[in-house]
Amino acid sequence: MPTGTFVTLSEYLATSYRPDCDYLDGELLERNVGEWDHSRLQMLLSRYL
Repeated sequence: MPTGTFVTLSEYLATSYRPDCDYLDGELLERNVGEWDHSRLQMLLSRYL
């Protein structure tokens, strides 16, 4: 399990992160961006509609 980086809430709110991160109990965690199959399905559905 990957470890996160500890930061204060004010530091998290004042900083822009690339890639985007989630803040949980003082720890920065990598944001779940989904799976390729899911985004492909969304694209196909949007084209169909």
